[in-house]
Amino acid sequence: MDASACVDLRAVFLEIRPELDDWVERRYRSRDLAADVVQDVYVRLHKARPPLVDRSDARAYLFRMASNAAIDHYKIEARRTVLLQFEAPLQDTAVDGPEAAVSARQQLLLLREAMQDLPKHCEKMLILSRAYGLTNGEIAKAMGLSKSLVEKYIAMALIKCRDTLAAL
Repeated sequence: MDASACVDLRAVFLEIRPELDDWVERRYRSRDLAADVVQDVYVRLHKARPPLVDRSDARAYLFRMASNAAIDHYKIEARRTVLLQFEAPLQDTAVDGPEAAVSARQQLLLLREAMQDLPKHCEKMLILSRAYGLTNGEIAKAMGLSKSLVEKYIAMALIKCRDTLAAL
């Protein structure tokens, strides 16, 4: 490979990003998925030190990265779906009395502390979903995010809550 023909994948990515968006959207029939996948490719390129590749191979390399990112996305979604099937209410029954009230307050404080470890909007999304009954699509629209990102954040919050309460 001629060193003068090598290019930085990040530069090529910026040139062909609209093509990647369109290709993923057509292939998987989802604008939200396309946005998430192409963003994931961008993040992967900036987290790792991408190799210098021949200009003629750069496009194919980036499209393969997008394809792999989409496959990863579907695997993660399948796992999330399995986890959410076992989702239980945060508290099964209401119990009256001062001891129950103190216990409930302690649980709430523990849950609030646990939420601090999560990305910024997880707690807000969980509250909008569970307390106000908004759908993931409604939350996504209100917050200017993709529906799949809202689903990921709510799943993270639910898992964190479940694990926190299970540790009691």
